Amino acid sequence: MIDLFLTSNIWWIEKVDWKKIPINLFEKNDFVVNLKRCVKSYEKFVLVASDPDNYSQNDMYLDLDIKALEFSWLKFEKNLVLDYRNKGNEYKILEWSSLVFLTWWDTYQQNLFFNDINLGQYLKNLNCCIVWISAWSINCASSAFNSPVTADDLDNPSALSWLWLCDINIEPHFHVESENTIQMDSIFAESCNRIIYWLPDWSYILNGVVYGKCYKIHNWKIELICENGKILRLS
Repeated sequence: MIDLFLTSNIWWIEKVDWKKIPINLFEKNDFVVNLKRCVKSYEKFVLVASDPDNYSQNDMYLDLDIKALEFSWLKFEKNLVLDYRNKGNEYKILEWSSLVFLTWWDTYQQNLFFNDINLGQYLKNLNCCIVWISAWSINCASSAFNSPVTADDLDNPSALSWLWLCDINIEPHFHVESENTIQMDSIFAESCNRIIYWLPDWSYILNGVVYGKCYKIHNWKIELICENGKILRLS
């Protein structure tokens, strides 16, 4: 069984004097409490790379993740990164995983990466906790919506699919006061075709339950459905 977290940001890395340093995972809305509850063993942690060709960056982020997890009292026997260095060995990297992180990147480029390595077929067969962060949370859906952020993004497909791990469409890092008309107009237009849940940072969805502030947009209407400190099971 997979315990599935959809998040905007888990706030485990910060910049000090332009240098990235690890910090403990955020505890707001019981995130760490629920993460520890869902992690059933401490055999293996796997980071699915945000940029599969950038090996030095991937190793750096793996090291940061390891330290951040340890700060929150989550220490694993093995710690691995999945990128193009181990293409063809995805099953060996992911098997017996205890916790998998999939972190931010460009939504469309991520989609190309996981299709190329058939990531979905491996994740579906895991029995562990999977934390999807930022753009990866978008790509988790059976039919993902890739909202354009800039005019250049309009050249990329807006409908993405393949992983089929959930039927929840989220938009991460949501701000009610956003002035990005390209993105906002596209999201409202797409809301006629599907329900989109807008997650601010510090909120998340675990196995279909919202923890913290969350907005629902459908048929051009936006509604606040959950507040910080509260939970809501999605229908």
